[in-house]
Amino acid sequence: YIYKVFNNLKRLKNFDGIINFNVFYYGDVELQKVSKSLGVKFFTIHKEALKPPLYQKYFKWIYRNTSNKFYGNKILTYNNFEKKLMIDSNIAPKNKIEVIGMPRLVKSFNISKLKNKSLDKKIVLYSSLFRKLPYFDNPDYIKPKHKIFNHKSDLNFFEIQKKTLKLLSTFLNRNENARLTLKVRIGYEKLFRKELLHPKIDIVEGGSGHYLLENHDIVFAFNSTIILEALAANKIVFCPFQNLRSKELFNFLNLTICSNSEKFLLKKLQDCYDDKIIINKKNKKNILKVLNLYLQNNDKKAGDRLIKALNN
Repeated sequence: YIYKVFNNLKRLKNFDGIINFNVFYYGDVELQKVSKSLGVKFFTIHKEALKPPLYQKYFKWIYRNTSNKFYGNKILTYNNFEKKLMIDSNIAPKNKIEVIGMPRLVKSFNISKLKNKSLDKKIVLYSSLFRKLPYFDNPDYIKPKHKIFNHKSDLNFFEIQKKTLKLLSTFLNRNENARLTLKVRIGYEKLFRKELLHPKIDIVEGGSGHYLLENHDIVFAFNSTIILEALAANKIVFCPFQNLRSKELFNFLNLTICSNSEKFLLKKLQDCYDDKIIINKKNKKNILKVLNLYLQNNDKKAGDRLIKALNN
């Protein structure tokens, strides 16, 4: 049926290839299978490539036991972690997977640090949700005995964010011209409304969060790609109130300001606001190391690699 539909589409408007953005979308797996019969190429630009250590371990079980193989021509992904995981799990052979890096990281590199006066500095908080494994409860699978397979976590991000909003409200009260932007996902604004009684908090719902880096100097975020993008944009990043020993977290927290002490965090935030904290050369060097590890676009050529892979 899918062959007939796309074969007719091809007659109406000819196309040479199909691109999707995840290897495992069910409907797209069938498209992978028929693409050869259609005489077209199938590429996956696989964006879901950033996984904390604990998730890397258990994704291997998921890929091996519950996932399809890749039937298209090429998987293009961000880093070697995901490439190795897919090869080890028999999703695709080595010659079908190419690491290109994250093309959009260039946008972060191109953001120069705003030279605002301290009184004009703005803070942005990117909300976060509990990271879940893509696993559904099927009684036929004997799954590993770990709580994340039951959607349980050491990290309650909603509680962490409530504490963070309380901390930031205290800071806003102390600094007359300070403002906070809260970036939330679509449908989650109501969860924060009762916490947003402060008149100096602006809420942004949905859409890309990247543009907010351009006009905010100080970033609060939790276990998300936006941390790496903010570091690349030369922003000062806070990751407060987290269990730093948890393997559910990414291994770049030493490049951000982390603590469970409200007093310490307020002091550091005030120092940032007063321009008493800068990102030194050693930190910049370590940031580049981490960016290269996870996103592999320090040379700003990931977009060129993507285009080259498609043209080839």
